[in-house]
Amino acid sequence: MRDVAMSAKREELEWADRLRLALFAPAHMGANVIGLMQMGSGFVKWGGVAQAIAIAKFPVLRDLQPESTYLKGLLAEAKEIGVHSTTKARFVAHADGDWVVLQDAFFRDPPPLPYVGTDHVGCCKPKRGVFELPLKDIAAVLT
Repeated sequence: MRDVAMSAKREELEWADRLRLALFAPAHMGANVIGLMQMGSGFVKWGGVAQAIAIAKFPVLRDLQPESTYLKGLLAEAKEIGVHSTTKARFVAHADGDWVVLQDAFFRDPPPLPYVGTDHVGCCKPKRGVFELPLKDIAAVLT
């Protein structure tokens, strides 16, 4: 999402200045690629072999590895643009039980909002009547 936003800024699209990034468990500092595969398909076996197979089958996962060329480029681009609505999120939320994405701060983002008692899926996919905090946080950004 941030990459698309910064591309709009680089291309001087007028709507880029009106963007407000609200990010839930973003992988902008890297992710546990095997964890993502496990969540997406029940893919659980073989450790390093599984990672190699996953990356071969889905090369985009290479971009999510910590310190990847893609993520380094994303950070460099943010620094080049400077503080802007496309580079600095309004808020970032992470689940305290998240073992999928790295929770380090990106560029000038504010400290992450902790979602206590939930995991990656719960943070990204709130359920009405069960866990609605993400919906309230989005509403606060939009007002």
